[in-house]
Formats: sequence, C-alpha cells, structure tokens
Amino acid sequence: MSRWLPHVTVAAVIEQAEQFLMVEEEFEGYTVFNQPEGHLEKDENLIEAISREVLIETGWQFTPEYLVGIYQYIDLYTHQTYIRFSFGGKLGNHEPERIIESQIKSVTWLSKEKLADEKLRNSVVLRSIHDYLSEHRMPMDFISFI
Repeated sequence: MSRWLPHVTVAAVIEQAEQFLMVEEEFEGYTVFNQPEGHLEKDENLIEAISREVLIETGWQFTPEYLVGIYQYIDLYTHQTYIRFSFGGKLGNHEPERIIESQIKSVTWLSKEKLADEKLRNSVVLRSIHDYLSEHRMPMDFISFI
C-alpha cells in the first residue's frame, strides 16, 4: 500500500512601502507571480528553508520573525496537496550578483492592487498578503524543532 504525503512548502511575505517582494516565474507553461517560496528539503528546518529560498530566488538575505499563516491547498493543475508555511520578517543584505534559480524570470516589488490584476501561482498568494495586512502574527516559538 502506498502512502500519501503532502508537499511541504515555505513562503515569505515581504513588504516595503506598501509593495510586496515577488518573483515572476514559469509554471505549467504560464508566466505567473509568486512570493519567494519553495519546498522544505531533507534535513532542513522551516527557518533554514525560507531563508534559503528567499536568497536563491531573489538574492536577498531574509530573517523570518513571525509566522503569517499555515495553508493547506490542492493545486488545480497537478492535484497535489500542499501545506504552506508563510513567514514575515526582515530583509538583510542584497546580493545582486547571486545567480537566481533558472525558472525565475524577474524579481520585482508590486502593490496588492497590482497583484490582484496579475496571474498568480495560486490563490494562497493573495490570501497570505491579506493575512499579513490583517496583522496575523504567530511568534517564531510557535514552531518547535524536536
């Protein structure tokens, strides 16, 4: 009997001056916008994962400071189930010379209003921004690494 396992992903909701840090990427033959995000890898915790993903997708160092939300959703194209941990925090240094992942077409800052008019990777993108703007903040000690 095979065992069903959801995909575990991490994402960053990063805002400066009412603009959100977004990546424009190729997905299923379309160009879409998404928060910096990716999969949790073996032998890595959620904090390490989100810091790594923001750096390799945007060239920005990122320190998560709180959990914005945990989202379970089913991808409409692949029918895969995802559990997504969205974090807020602060940006550190920018490393513009860092090579960004190949599926990333550009890194940009967009307002919530502009994002509502764009093709997004999934519905969780706007939902996590809404939760962020509603000041959903769970402290980092809400997450335990045992």
